[in-house]
Amino acid sequence: MSQERYDYNNKEKVLGALIERDFDDSKHLEVYRREVSAIANSETYSDLLSLAPWSKVSKLSRIILASLETLNKIGKDIVKSDQFHTDVSGKITIWNQEINHNLNRIDTSNKIRAILQNSKNLLSLIHGHEDLKNVCTTLMLCENSGLIPQDENTFILQYPGSFNPFPHVGHIELYSIVEANILNNNEGSFMVVSTFAKNRHKGSQPTFSFPIKIDMLSRGFAFQPKIVAAGLPGNTDYQSRQMLLLSKLSSDKSIHYILGDDAFVSKVKQAKNKEVGILDLFGKNTTFYVSRRNGSDNGAFTESCTYAVNMGCKIIFIPNQQLNRSGTEIRQKLESNIFDKNIFPNKYVEEQFIRDNYLSVL
Repeated sequence: MSQERYDYNNKEKVLGALIERDFDDSKHLEVYRREVSAIANSETYSDLLSLAPWSKVSKLSRIILASLETLNKIGKDIVKSDQFHTDVSGKITIWNQEINHNLNRIDTSNKIRAILQNSKNLLSLIHGHEDLKNVCTTLMLCENSGLIPQDENTFILQYPGSFNPFPHVGHIELYSIVEANILNNNEGSFMVVSTFAKNRHKGSQPTFSFPIKIDMLSRGFAFQPKIVAAGLPGNTDYQSRQMLLLSKLSSDKSIHYILGDDAFVSKVKQAKNKEVGILDLFGKNTTFYVSRRNGSDNGAFTESCTYAVNMGCKIIFIPNQQLNRSGTEIRQKLESNIFDKNIFPNKYVEEQFIRDNYLSVL
């Protein structure tokens, strides 16, 4: 087994393979093997399994199982043994047991499909050989019994951002609002959160490295059933191109983009300046879901809305969040060794975790 560090650029290659109509595994076999090896060796998360439309999940599971057989001959994985990964593994065990318990029972097909439909987040958190093998084996059993959901990805809500220094409680609250008002009313829909290694529109460096930021995203949004943290790398320009690719995994082939009003105004300004990749996000196939925040410039926001609508976009407003957190404020507090327990999203991203793992980089 190669000990080289995982190359996150492989994520976009996997994404490109998943959007192909014929889903030719032989053409992309090395890309899949590289990704499966990284998941099995706890170098990355299994977002590829959650992003795939249900029509491709069974074939993808076969590819993964075949790749794992090859890895078996080389060596087993070493799974990180902190509380987060322990809890993920425990929930995956329960998930496998519940599905297998119901597979041969009468009138449980709808129950199994419901479990699968609400598994997007859990399936994206697999981080080791045995859990990956067991999940794919269960998915193959579901396929053989005709229980894989027929609904495709109705649409994918995309929530890209810096999440710097980490996803905080305000981000989780926004997800909860979107889940209640949008996702729960559209079967087969889910949210993808993604980040970038560097925002070229800001002079400051990210607080944490990209692999740590992805780990933070996966932990921060853990066990929210309809959200996937995608490990897609790059800067802000690269991210815009990836948004276009992700939209092709949904049945409506449209971009559904969640952002704050300040970020929306910034994107419109970049589009007007015809910046690389940004202008492509403005058109009749794009819906912006905008979160209004206190203290924003109403004049600039109204002007930006007019521009987007004239470009053919739709705009949907998300109710104000009760908690208005500033990433800059949080970073300043951390740099001064000040921790506010109310900013952390859950027990997997909290003060002791930051102190134990990443405080040295601040």
